[in-house]
Amino acid sequence: MKANLRYLRISPRKVRLVADVIRGLPVAEAEAQLVSLKKRAAVPLMKLLRSAAKNAEDSRNVDKDRLYISSIAVNEGPALKRVERRARGGANILHKRMSHVSIELGVMEKKQPKYVVPEREKKGKQAPRSDGGKEKQGPEAPKREMRIPKERKGVLKRLFRRKSV
Repeated sequence: MKANLRYLRISPRKVRLVADVIRGLPVAEAEAQLVSLKKRAAVPLMKLLRSAAKNAEDSRNVDKDRLYISSIAVNEGPALKRVERRARGGANILHKRMSHVSIELGVMEKKQPKYVVPEREKKGKQAPRSDGGKEKQGPEAPKREMRIPKERKGVLKRLFRRKSV
């Protein structure tokens, strides 16, 4: 349930941006994310993901809905060195970087729900508040005062004492 993509002619830094989006997602959701991304690296990663999913279906007879991306790694490949001409006979060296991408799929025990409601948001159960459940309002509410450290008071006095033009 592994697949590798080697010598991808896109910089690893740019491929990692796309890989971070799909890491840990189910295969179907990861494909949906890759379709909607407007990054050049999304197309080769989509092909790699589909290849890994097909490998899992063929070799282990696993349903595609139960697969998720357990790990995805983007490593640096070789760099092509090119020369850019500069003024007065100078030159800059350009590094056209390549990436090696490896993806590994895992099998979920059971199909996970899309959204799990946290305990405190469940109906009828409220998390206890630290102030006893009452918010102070009206005249009894404490007023916030801006506290200025002693070492800065002199600076503020001089600043506001100046005449404006």
